[in-house]
Amino acid sequence: MNIETPEQWWAYLETNKNSLLDLLATYHPYYNHQHNHKITALLAEKVAKGVRESIRELEQNDPQRRFENYFKETNHEDMISLLNEVWFGMPESYESRNANGFDALCDLCSECWVFQELPL
Repeated sequence: MNIETPEQWWAYLETNKNSLLDLLATYHPYYNHQHNHKITALLAEKVAKGVRESIRELEQNDPQRRFENYFKETNHEDMISLLNEVWFGMPESYESRNANGFDALCDLCSECWVFQELPL
């Protein structure tokens, strides 16, 4: 995916909105789902578990509602944070990496640089 502007980033998010909402509902730590995926990176999973616990303790608002609000407001800072929370919620496994929407999640997280102001 070639994302070079904030407008392209938001358009790509909108194109993938349903699969991202599915990922969010399945993997965001707020929902505390237990997954039986075979873990493929044990140390990374150990770190991710700690991050998930922190997210779960701090989260007070339903992430799906947050997603919709950030989308309507085009609030990129909070949307990027929410997408990263989903990333940490995903087990370190091939199953989660093959989930519908995972590629879009990766693209949106890695291409969030488009919101950075570049020095002249």
